[in-house]
Amino acid sequence: MQSRLKGELNPQLDDAPELRSLLDYWRDKSPPAGIPNRSAIEPAELKSHLGSLFIVEPLPGEEDFRYRLIGADITAINGQEFTGSTVRQLMHGLSKVDADAMINAYQIVVRKRAILRARGRLIWAQKDYLEFDSLHLPIRAPDDSATWLLGKMTVLEMSFATGIAPSLQGRGAA
Repeated sequence: MQSRLKGELNPQLDDAPELRSLLDYWRDKSPPAGIPNRSAIEPAELKSHLGSLFIVEPLPGEEDFRYRLIGADITAINGQEFTGSTVRQLMHGLSKVDADAMINAYQIVVRKRAILRARGRLIWAQKDYLEFDSLHLPIRAPDDSATWLLGKMTVLEMSFATGIAPSLQGRGAA
């Protein structure tokens, strides 16, 4: 079985202005030849992104990751709060292939300090009819002890009549 998650390293994001905006912000906060510290990320400067942001920290060995922050838009789409949960807890009951693909994506960002765009379906929320587009950026932990992940997820709804996927962000999804 193949994972339903698709990833792209160092994406251009010409087709995703919301993700591009966060990438530009991250680059502005990055020191030369480095990645920004978590403390450099100012929520007041990210007002238009806050509902769709997430911060993830690796657990020892980087075999699982814990969600430190989940934006309100993501919580609303998922129908539950999972700040504090791990990826494996969130993916429990789903295919091991899909859980491993998400863990692998996070490992690439953290270990290689890579920029990753990921797309797929909201399988963890049992909403296969919804697609997501996301950006994953490496950031340094507040104490510089590890690399964390700052991300943004935009949820798309497939229109069966047109095949067009308009964004659900900002619609106050319930």
